Amino acid sequence: MSLTSEVEVPLRTARERGSRPLLDDRQNRAATNIRRHLWNAGVRVGILAAVDLAAFATLRLLVNVARSRPVLGPEVLEAVNGFLRKGFLGGWSFTVALLVSIAVTGNYGKGDQRRDPSRLFLACILAVGLVLWGSLWEQPLLVAGQYIVTVAMLGLALSSARIVLDVLARHYNPFRRAAARTLLVGPGADCIEMLGRSSMTERNGFNVVGFLDTNDPPCGTAAGRFQQLDDVLHDLNVDTVVFCGQADEHTFARVVKTVTAAECRLLTAARTFELAGVRPSVVWRRGQPFIELRAVALRGQQLMLKRLLDVVCSGVALLLLSPLMAVLAIAVRLESPGPAVFGQKRLGRHGRVFKCLKFRSMHTNAEQLLRSDPELYDLYVRNDFKLPEELDKRITRLGRFLRRTSLDELPQLWNVFRGDMSLVGPRPIVVEELRHYDNEEPLFLSLKPGITGAWQVNGRSSVAYPARAELELQYVQTWSLGKDLSILARTVPAVLAQRGAH
Repeated sequence: MSLTSEVEVPLRTARERGSRPLLDDRQNRAATNIRRHLWNAGVRVGILAAVDLAAFATLRLLVNVARSRPVLGPEVLEAVNGFLRKGFLGGWSFTVALLVSIAVTGNYGKGDQRRDPSRLFLACILAVGLVLWGSLWEQPLLVAGQYIVTVAMLGLALSSARIVLDVLARHYNPFRRAAARTLLVGPGADCIEMLGRSSMTERNGFNVVGFLDTNDPPCGTAAGRFQQLDDVLHDLNVDTVVFCGQADEHTFARVVKTVTAAECRLLTAARTFELAGVRPSVVWRRGQPFIELRAVALRGQQLMLKRLLDVVCSGVALLLLSPLMAVLAIAVRLESPGPAVFGQKRLGRHGRVFKCLKFRSMHTNAEQLLRSDPELYDLYVRNDFKLPEELDKRITRLGRFLRRTSLDELPQLWNVFRGDMSLVGPRPIVVEELRHYDNEEPLFLSLKPGITGAWQVNGRSSVAYPARAELELQYVQTWSLGKDLSILARTVPAVLAQRGAH
């Protein structure tokens, strides 16, 4: 990135003047920055709201077509009309509930907030819940089905629309003029490193016009000395400042005061937070600001919502899938003698041992079959208590099908309902597998294991240790309810594709 032509001429003018900008110029600059930030925020919210309304209108049109035309046959038409009644997605109430929910969940916010599909699904959960709450108690099973289907359709429609918007924005770059005129401030090496990042581009909202080095003397490519910050903000028409690296309190205080007076947006790129994987927020106590790196109360609230989601979804799923589970149980019993469901001892939250339920996919004498072949048993132990499917003589024919389709894990819905497991979480493991997590066992066991999780949607059995451990630990460390919803949305395609399932 070349900054020479854009930086040198205004600064040379400032140096030749030998004076600071006049007070009225500063006030005009501050007022201009305020108007620019308000305008950009309005444009962002307006475009995103228009895209969301277009996606909602398109979904309504498709549902109305499915209700009125037997595209897939008269039986499907009758089923659609019975399940999604006329006017279900219509009316201003649904539209207002949707827009309010999208705004409340932060989907019109800055940066990557608008790109987070989990936030959009959370907004859909809230909006559809507001609309269907009144009729929930009349026909609970029907309304629960409508709720799940509507959230899925609406979430996919909004997420797809946002993806299309991002693709168009990257291709045509319509927001180039709205990119913030950005000045980097900090140690020269940190500013140069930040300049090379893909996040600091016009496509991502930053038009970097130069940087100031807080070191004395500054490096040769700097736009000027740190003492010239006030002049630079005025002469380069800057509206956003990004502070890079670390600095002493005096330097940072001067940056804050100067930037505040100019009504510029101030961001900091703190490498410490980036490495720690936390999302800091400012907490004030008696006038003293603290940077909170981990909000336990917020985590507790999210864990309560997570448990509520587990109970509701597992309860509904057990009711709806009970006929299928009964058929599978009968099929397992008919193929080979023994119980249809068995429990494996696994580690739960904080190391508590519980029985993880599954449909039996092996012969009842599986242990004897394994130990009767010393070489096979040795391979089993060396391979973290697993065998390649083609070598495993313990698995029945129906069991192979159940494993490939993940149907063998349906009984774990009862584990979720009881509280032993969650819908989303780390994979339940045996004690011997803890050695792969080095000294991170307490972190790994701080969440309940899940039926699905980061490992399952990123390759499952094709992802072995130590990559699996890294994937699981990253999920636990950065866990949020929004991430769980994202994983749930990715689980169905992963199961249908049978990626790494055996």
